[in-house]
Amino acid sequence: MTEGYALGDKKRHKLTLLLSKRGVGLPFCVVWSQYFCGPSGCGMGFACRTRQALSWQYNSKFLEIVIMTQQQNQKGFTLIELMIVIAIIGILAAVALPAYQDYTARARTTELVLVASSVKQQVSEFAQVNGTLTGSGSGLTLSTAGDMVSEAAITANGVVTVQGVTANIGATITITLTPALGNEDVVTWTCDSTNDSVAPSSCRG
Repeated sequence: MTEGYALGDKKRHKLTLLLSKRGVGLPFCVVWSQYFCGPSGCGMGFACRTRQALSWQYNSKFLEIVIMTQQQNQKGFTLIELMIVIAIIGILAAVALPAYQDYTARARTTELVLVASSVKQQVSEFAQVNGTLTGSGSGLTLSTAGDMVSEAAITANGVVTVQGVTANIGATITITLTPALGNEDVVTWTCDSTNDSVAPSSCRG
């Protein structure tokens, strides 16, 4: 090769692609060796002789590529990119937060169902023995221990009502269990609530 050797446009494009794939961190001679002889290279001697044969004009172009690449690598996030990320986070929070709050409230209302269910067996046994629900709730009491129950009561006919603590549950809700006497004095129960959005699935209307 001679001092006046210059690369054509296609070879320049190929070299630019090679540099972008290999990165600017490789030694200059190794890059040129891989360009002319493939990934295995031609040896450092050939590469360095090739470097000496290049025109000064293309050497300058190579330095421009190196400087531009380094400047691009040092860039951080732009203001628009940060705004897009913040907007995505805001949308996700707006959708996920209410759903999480409802899920948490439903988990807490299960305690109300457990309290109401504590007297179901006594009511069912009374109805099977006496053949009626009248008086099945007389003398029965429900526990209000815990942070989720504010009031709990049972009527003489076995209807159970449990009211939740709004501040702790995150919503106002009352659970009602109503017994019904069926064939062979078998008692079935219906669960209703005043707030289906946070009620357990078994108590939604």
